[in-house]
Amino acid sequence: MYAKYEFADFFSASIRAEYFDDKNGVRTGIAQKLKEITLSPEFKIAKNLLVRPEKSQDTIALGVMYTW
Repeated sequence: MYAKYEFADFFSASIRAEYFDDKNGVRTGIAQKLKEITLSPEFKIAKNLLVRPEKSQDTIALGVMYTW
């Protein structure tokens, strides 16, 4: 599931939820259920240039995307 809301022309935020159920361990070798929710801000710093900072428990990443 994925949802995005634009607060202003230069700022938006998206939320993503994922669920994975490998109840018999066929794909991973271990029977498990995994869930994740991610909140990502997005800044438009030029007409076609987006910046998305992302933080996890132990990492920080900066995604930069140019669109045309």
